Amino acid sequence: MGKRKKPSLSLVQKGNDGDPAQTAEAPLPSSAALEEKAPSPPQVSPQPPQEEKKRDWVARTTRPIWFVFTSLLSLVGGTLGVRFALWYVSFVQERFFPGPENQMEPTYYWLSLIAFTTVGILLGFLFASLFFRQLLSFFSKIEAMPLEDRLAGFLGLFVGLGVAYLLSPLMENFRYVGTLLVWALYAVFAFLGPLITLNMKREIMTMLHLPVGVSQWQRLSSIKLLDTNVIIDGRIAEICKAGFLEGTILVPEFVIEELQTIADSEDELRRNRGRRGLDVLQEMRNLPNVHLHVLRDYGIPLRRTDPTDVKLRQLAHHLGAAIITNDYNLGKLASLENVPVLNVNVLACALKPIVLPGEELRVKVIREGREPNQGVGYLADGTMVVVENGRSFIGQEINIEVGSVLQTIMGKMIFGTPKGR
Repeated sequence: MGKRKKPSLSLVQKGNDGDPAQTAEAPLPSSAALEEKAPSPPQVSPQPPQEEKKRDWVARTTRPIWFVFTSLLSLVGGTLGVRFALWYVSFVQERFFPGPENQMEPTYYWLSLIAFTTVGILLGFLFASLFFRQLLSFFSKIEAMPLEDRLAGFLGLFVGLGVAYLLSPLMENFRYVGTLLVWALYAVFAFLGPLITLNMKREIMTMLHLPVGVSQWQRLSSIKLLDTNVIIDGRIAEICKAGFLEGTILVPEFVIEELQTIADSEDELRRNRGRRGLDVLQEMRNLPNVHLHVLRDYGIPLRRTDPTDVKLRQLAHHLGAAIITNDYNLGKLASLENVPVLNVNVLACALKPIVLPGEELRVKVIREGREPNQGVGYLADGTMVVVENGRSFIGQEINIEVGSVLQTIMGKMIFGTPKGR
């Protein structure tokens, strides 16, 4: 296995509805930039056309493979054409020219042989041309599969071909079509073998005393994935500084790409938010109690066109990781899929001081409320305070007596009345 490269930092911009917008190809700081101790914001440098270089390399590499592949399939097609021509000539001889005195014209024999051989070669060439791209895509998917899936698949293929080999002598007894039946038998068991073992991979890995999910991140306990919104929010760095969050924290490459796209936005507010998110990651990289890593090798195929939230839930489910977020909708969807969620807003609500009915608070009334004569103020931690009959005190700081407290997932609301009035 080659040494994995750390991914560069870039990302997919999300609109207000959470759908992905345009993908910015602007370069972003590499993961090594996060390791630097300098607090300066990451610099954007021109990125080489990696995709174009990769396509050129693939084209140069696959061209000779394509030539060999098409040549072999053309040869196989020609061989099958010869076999079919011999069967066809034998069938015509027995059906229309019975007896030793009746012989088929040699010209007809050779024309049939040449015609069917040519057709077989052409069909083999066409099949190879159409099938080659699908074969490349198939091998790319195999490369992206987790190791346990590949082991189970190859084991199933080996067992399936072995069973087909044992049954092939029974098929050879059929006249004329015996060879075709043998090929069909191998194809069926080559398909069924991996299909069965992939569905039984956990049992197989247990029997072989191999760990299920052997990627380096799955071997670690207490893995956490960061959402884009919680990085931009910035409170996650303070939580880590305080020691409430430790262990391995992974930032998927598509989240980094989303941050970089926001940082490259033409809108000044979005651009500042994106740059703040990158600064937060750089700050977390320097914390001694946190191991922050950029994750590029996901172990499962993820569609690039899917929204970031969808890919984050799929990746967390695969790794058995928890998602750190402040997005209420993402947290709910992840919980429905049995993915652990650590919501920063829930933590913030839990850390707010408990206020009981009858206690006295001092608050400044800053605006009127929805109901008549209501006033609204806020505590230092941002908790909303609704003051009954407090409209006349707008702009003043008064003492109130707490009447009731309403706790919701979005926060806490305190209802009270002016003290002694």
